[in-house]
Amino acid sequence: MKKTRSFILVFAVLVFLLAFTVFLIAINRNNIFVLQKNQIPIQLRIGNYTAWNISKKDNILNLGTVKADSFSKRNLDITNTYPFPTKFEFNVKGNISELIIYPEVVYLDAWENKSIPFITDVIKNDTKQGLYEGIIEVTVKRFFGKISD
Repeated sequence: MKKTRSFILVFAVLVFLLAFTVFLIAINRNNIFVLQKNQIPIQLRIGNYTAWNISKKDNILNLGTVKADSFSKRNLDITNTYPFPTKFEFNVKGNISELIIYPEVVYLDAWENKSIPFITDVIKNDTKQGLYEGIIEVTVKRFFGKISD
């Protein structure tokens, strides 16, 4: 009788842990831990000269104008305004997306800030001149792991 009770208790604990694990996975899949979503316009012009737009007044991450065989870089400053660690996910969309190199995920401790580089790959000679635009989708999620250096 005692063995049966012990077995039932162990079985019930295992079922509970399995159900709890499935619940946590479902919550994370449905992005319940998403804290913020933002969209930041980004643009680059490819031309016969190189020029930078140094205005920080724009709401656009402007990489300026570059010519073939050159590149451009601009940083996006981010800050974790939460009292816990966060995960920033970046995704560039639009016709500029194939030209941009950037980190897809950045982790920040509470109150930490970082400059995130958005760099153009070296522009090839056969790249069509003109305006390339897009949106940087930024998703901020609560992070429950340990941030390593």
